[in-house]
Amino acid sequence: MRPTGAYPNMLITTGRLPRRRNLATHSLFQRMCWRSTAQDINNFRASLGLAPVTTATATRLAASRTLELQAYHSALVPDLADYPTHRPVIGFLSPDRDLRERLGELNVDPETDAWLTDGEPPVIVGFGSMPCWVSGPRRGALADLDRRRRRGHTLAGEPIAQPI
Repeated sequence: MRPTGAYPNMLITTGRLPRRRNLATHSLFQRMCWRSTAQDINNFRASLGLAPVTTATATRLAASRTLELQAYHSALVPDLADYPTHRPVIGFLSPDRDLRERLGELNVDPETDAWLTDGEPPVIVGFGSMPCWVSGPRRGALADLDRRRRRGHTLAGEPIAQPI
């Protein structure tokens, strides 16, 4: 999620803060992420023959006002009125049956189908494109599911999904 005054960055705090401090948590998180990944990103860019960069992709996208579609539903992420016009909130993307068939989504693996339909529906906890350095929040989500005696799955930007 991009910076907003509506909510703090969930990896900084889950407490309720004034709008200004919510924005500050997003800024802090972006700076921490950049400092921890800048060298790897620039090494990768160098391997592709690209020049190094001094700011994170999110910062460069915001500065250039590049269109970024925010596929959040307002029922899950309300109050994003402070998002700029180049970051429209468009709701969920729901492909039609033809596209789902072409993507192979209509042929569910029998083992996966059995897991999905056996008993109470599982809970899916997604971390978007965040890579496996989200292991702390991931462990917290799995512990919470276990505490609630719910089965579920975590998904992140790296292949760390693990059913429970």
